[in-house]
Amino acid sequence: MHPPCCEVRALRTGVVSVSSFKYRLVLWTAIFSVLGLLFVACGGGGGGSSSFVSGSTGAVAIAMTDGAAEEFDEINVTVVRIELLSERGHVTLYEGSKTFNLLELADESRLFAIRNEVPAGHYSKIRLTITEIELVRKDVNGNVIETAYPKLPGNGKLDLLRRGGFTVLTGETLVVQIDMDANESIHIVGTGSGKYQFRPVVFVDVMTEGQFGKFVRLHGVIEAIDNSDREFKLCRTEIPVRIDEDEEDDNSRGCIQVDVADNTSIFNADGRPASFAELVEGEETTVYGKFRREDYDDDSDDKVKSGAKDDKDKDKDKDKDKDKDKDDKDDKDNKDNKDNKDNKDNKDNKDKDKDDHELEDMVLVAAIIELGVEGTFQQLHGVAKSAVDADDRFTLNRRFALDEMVEPAPGALWNFDTDSEDWFITGQVTHNSVGTLTVTHDIANVEYYSPLLADLQAEFEGSLYRYVQVRLRKVAGPITNWEGFMYWTTANHSWSDSYRNDIEMPAALAAGEWVTLAWDMHNSTFGGDDWKNNTIKQIRFDLSNEIGPVFEIDWIVIGRRSGDVLVQLQDGSKIINRYGDVLSVGDINPGILMMVDGVLESAPDPDVLSAALVVIDTDAARLASISGILGDNPDNSCGLTLMSGSADRSIRYEADTRAYVVSSSESAEVSVAALRSGLAADVFGVEATDGCFSAETIIAFE
Repeated sequence: MHPPCCEVRALRTGVVSVSSFKYRLVLWTAIFSVLGLLFVACGGGGGGSSSFVSGSTGAVAIAMTDGAAEEFDEINVTVVRIELLSERGHVTLYEGSKTFNLLELADESRLFAIRNEVPAGHYSKIRLTITEIELVRKDVNGNVIETAYPKLPGNGKLDLLRRGGFTVLTGETLVVQIDMDANESIHIVGTGSGKYQFRPVVFVDVMTEGQFGKFVRLHGVIEAIDNSDREFKLCRTEIPVRIDEDEEDDNSRGCIQVDVADNTSIFNADGRPASFAELVEGEETTVYGKFRREDYDDDSDDKVKSGAKDDKDKDKDKDKDKDKDKDDKDDKDNKDNKDNKDNKDNKDNKDKDKDDHELEDMVLVAAIIELGVEGTFQQLHGVAKSAVDADDRFTLNRRFALDEMVEPAPGALWNFDTDSEDWFITGQVTHNSVGTLTVTHDIANVEYYSPLLADLQAEFEGSLYRYVQVRLRKVAGPITNWEGFMYWTTANHSWSDSYRNDIEMPAALAAGEWVTLAWDMHNSTFGGDDWKNNTIKQIRFDLSNEIGPVFEIDWIVIGRRSGDVLVQLQDGSKIINRYGDVLSVGDINPGILMMVDGVLESAPDPDVLSAALVVIDTDAARLASISGILGDNPDNSCGLTLMSGSADRSIRYEADTRAYVVSSSESAEVSVAALRSGLAADVFGVEATDGCFSAETIIAFE
């Protein structure tokens, strides 16, 4: 139970944020601001019978999204199972093991899995099974300074309840969005390795007929282009498809129908505006958009596209039957002629739709289409340093990802394409044909020595080249005595522990994953500004002091980071907030946090990013939060009483005020009237002029 406290503090709006209890972990939005689970299910929300409808089934798709966090730089979650539960049993939506960093999904949503043949009927809850949550905190230069693993309640099984439950109806699609608030879900309960505890606080929303939520991002291959209806299938999306309780469909290509609206922006692989005619079947592309309901049994030509049409298009729609008559097409055969022209055979297409496991009444309405292989378009995070000028440009100060390679100093990028490239390593070294080095630690203290840097350039100035990075993975043996030491020599000193920079071992390295180790030499553990103030002669690093580990080295680099990028807005560039609301160039101002998606071109100074999408962090507006113990409900004043020790507060609530009761392994949405006195609670809202506190959300803890 939370101690009584009534500290009022600022909160960012959007998703409930920032805890009020002074010992509680302060984050900024959700650990999974949608555990990021966006469920697309055949059905509708609300009540209904607990029985299943015999022979009636639908499909369920799962997407992931999240919000940002100030305290942690990574929140890596491993999900092994997702289920729908009812009195009659359960339906497994996903089973396997996926680990993902939720914070990479702050500006988008991504499909996670699809489950077909979900029995129609009423379900009371969603159960999510998590095996691990890894919290990673880094310094301003991207170096890991803390890794923690919160204790998971209930063997990692989290039951998520919504008022009225979830009713799966035949032939319809339900989208359930689940927001988990990190500020209330992660708690400091002590010290040491077990000081963090996870207790889920979840918000559940159900999609109505329109679109909602963040943009969904999908990458795949273009197939079945329909030029007349301006649509195509996005296939090979690597979305796992489950046929039933026990089997996944290895033959599914994970196809999703994509509608291209009049206001859809298309960009070629150079990041320049393109047209629908430039889409090519078999080529890769990335689509940003939102799901919308669609009746695929309706073959009429008046599908509603998102975005406003011009008058000419409206007239064309209005008179489409007349236009077809002018083309000498008989009304009776019009549908068949259209099918023959665009799809050749409607029956075959329907069979193919079934084989592709499309969501038959859901389409992805594209906002942005980016042509090219994965990685052609980059996502850069940072802060705007200027407003948009007359040439539609502004300056972005980048925030770099830890694994993003720095700009190499001349000659200081070693790829090991053909050999060890003059690196001297005291362990057993093998060069691999793929351009990597395998290093076996056959002695206790293997040391990695670079070539003399003076051979690369006359004066290798530490003030210019701040970063050292090594991309590697562990291929054998445990790591029990990690060091992570980076040494350097100058004209004034040789190898010494007095001139050393230390980093922690990433958990992913121990797990055998590829990682990029990064040392910021301007913030060395020992030696102060020695690197920064001198010409560097040579570097050496020690990974672990033990016999046994085997590492594979991909590349090593010494370099710098150019923080500023010139962002070029162009025809079709979209500016939105994290919730998909359209913004304008006037919302881009100095100091604004944002993500820019586009194609980066190297330039003398600075680099230029041709932007397709700008996502602005508009969560600067703030709510207040107060904490205490629930008292009378109702009271004789505004609504209910929150006892805070020094002064009680009366809380006003409306019909749309949301209330949740959270236990160690369950998060349930309830009516405000159902909140019991004596429970610790956090209330989020605004101060009213009449002395009441107007609540938007109330979270009570059992």
